[in-house]
Amino acid sequence: MRKSLDEIFERVESISKKLSVKAIEDAISDIKDKFSSNVFYLVVLGQFKRGKSTFTNYILGNDMLPTGVVPLTSVITKVQYSIDVWVKVLYEDGMIDNIDIKELDLYCTEKNNPQNIKKVKEIHIGYPFEFISKDVVIIDTPGIGSVYKHNTDVAYGYINKADAVIFLLSVDPPISELEKEFLSQISENVNKIFFVLNKIDYVSEIELEEIIRFNENIIKEITKNDNITIYPISARLALEGKIFKNDEAIEKSRAKKLEDDLQNFLIVNVNRNLSHMLMKF
Repeated sequence: MRKSLDEIFERVESISKKLSVKAIEDAISDIKDKFSSNVFYLVVLGQFKRGKSTFTNYILGNDMLPTGVVPLTSVITKVQYSIDVWVKVLYEDGMIDNIDIKELDLYCTEKNNPQNIKKVKEIHIGYPFEFISKDVVIIDTPGIGSVYKHNTDVAYGYINKADAVIFLLSVDPPISELEKEFLSQISENVNKIFFVLNKIDYVSEIELEEIIRFNENIIKEITKNDNITIYPISARLALEGKIFKNDEAIEKSRAKKLEDDLQNFLIVNVNRNLSHMLMKF
């Protein structure tokens, strides 16, 4: 099967180069890389300022990706397991820079790389995270719907590459029209979506229950699926709990249920990744 697919990849790649169709070349290159390494893409998606980078930091157990009060992430950031910590900046022209992790914000934030003037294609990070399988690549995407249209375009471009999605909502405000449109596209292309409601520490328990019911009804309507689970968490408290080994903060974050379900899902499905990827191709 692998040999046959390698031959298919080579033929399609050859044709795309002759036709000079860069989009096809890039797509085939991504598929080949994913196929050869047999990795599982867990993509974090959602509207800007829902806390995607804080959530990804919580999964990694380290305050590594830049966070703040304005739209930050401007390029795709991929984190894969590595014993050593390293960061590579991949540019649109094919060049690659090795940088220190402390310089990350110079390339992946709107403040230091406005509208991606540095022409960064992706940022790849190696990090010894313990949360999930070493075959999983965690992908933090730019938020949709910010004042920067290119951020939305980049996020939309990763829908078809996802093996599973963390769709991040928050309590302030509940699901928006833009998120509903985004979710409609995701649900058609992704087999598994984890719906996470972030920032629960901003509201009372009564308000939280009302927000969950509201979002749940809308998600069921959009996805045509009545079997929906929403995971209410505080990524901020969960991250603080992991960094400072604070069990009380972790308990208040209510993230344990999500962790358990996500880990169980990945244990079962990472090994099915090759078949899933072939079906997509």
